[in-house]
Amino acid sequence: MGIFSSAPEVSTTPQNRQSYSDCDSPPSYFREPSSSRSQRISITNRQRSTRLSEEERKKLLQQRKQNREKARKEEEKNRKKKKSRLKQRLELLDEDAKETCKKYKVQWENTDKERGGERLECWKAIKNPNLNCFMNASMQSLLSLPELVKYFSGCSDGDLAKEKKSYFSKELYPNAKISCLMQDLFKQCYDSDAPELDVTKIRSKFKDDFTETEMHDSGEFILSLLNTLENELNPPDQQFNTKDIWHYLQVWKKYQETYPSIINKLFVGMEQTIFRCQKCFHESKMYDMFKNISIQCTPEAPIKGFIAFLSQLKSPQECKMKCKNCDSKKSFIIKKRIIRYPKYLMLVIGRGGPSTQDQISGFVDYPHSFVQFDPQSDHEIKYTLNNVIANRTVHYSTYCKRGSKWVHLENTDVKAIHPSELKNEDAYILFYEAKDLIVD
Repeated sequence: MGIFSSAPEVSTTPQNRQSYSDCDSPPSYFREPSSSRSQRISITNRQRSTRLSEEERKKLLQQRKQNREKARKEEEKNRKKKKSRLKQRLELLDEDAKETCKKYKVQWENTDKERGGERLECWKAIKNPNLNCFMNASMQSLLSLPELVKYFSGCSDGDLAKEKKSYFSKELYPNAKISCLMQDLFKQCYDSDAPELDVTKIRSKFKDDFTETEMHDSGEFILSLLNTLENELNPPDQQFNTKDIWHYLQVWKKYQETYPSIINKLFVGMEQTIFRCQKCFHESKMYDMFKNISIQCTPEAPIKGFIAFLSQLKSPQECKMKCKNCDSKKSFIIKKRIIRYPKYLMLVIGRGGPSTQDQISGFVDYPHSFVQFDPQSDHEIKYTLNNVIANRTVHYSTYCKRGSKWVHLENTDVKAIHPSELKNEDAYILFYEAKDLIVD
């Protein structure tokens, strides 16, 4: 009988099947394997769950539909609020831009509808073909200075040609090429037919110092550009010597006669250094011109000395040198102060430390306005923030003030922002404007 020889004979009648089903422990050859039994129970539970879901299916689908509709309405409500805030911001900005364009006699075109009203055609973006953001940020900063805009936009071709004949240097800057390119750029900025600005021609003139295959410093480029324009627009073969002139008013008058360009009138300030002998108390003075001031920040003192740095009299320093009056080598007290402030004050924020760990990253606090005493006029000068060049991980962008509003310009992107957004940026260069300071 084989392997089943010891098993009792089983009948297939219903009674026998029922009797075995009532047994607590049926014989092993009647038991279902455990894996099959678990699978069957799982399928049964799933079918029961499916039946329950089908019963509540309509109710569940209705609830999901209501939730989706509620989320859609909430999203639409937030979108309308955001669009309304942006529209109000742009309307105010449009008014400021219209006033500026009317002042400089240029055409104003409203916002671009295709980009949701975020693009400001009067303040144009600049193309960034290859590692050009450092230069784009610099140019946007200069395009935001009203007096500079007035000078280049207000000059006709004949006026600039006349200046070229009188002021340019034939050997170093023939035909004042950079000045002509700058004039074209300023006109292009306020030309409604030009969708974007192109500064590749200007960069090609500086290719020896600012190669196209590397990223460069925005502050260095601004100084290089201003120096180039200064040399083009100033008379040739003029020498300026401060050793024979002691009073600063005479020094400044002589400097203006020697260098009468718009660059010197707007960006150049004068610093006085006083050397005082500790033996005979004789004083000698030296005068230096500057286009920018560097403010060094450290983690221990993050620009807390901002106003102190610009104070009338800096902290005295001590050094040893030979006195021409008493012919002795004694200690000298050196004092420095700014005695002539420029129309546009350019401050470069140094973030301190040779290593990356010692440097400050992120937001550095700085005032949106401050007041300084001007020895030349015996009056206070109020400086207000005009624009900020930010440097985030070697990427430059510009935040420019238009009236009472601010615009963010980052290569081809132009959009209105709230002033509070400035606190989230890594400020690198600050341009302050003395609106009440009249330029001769």
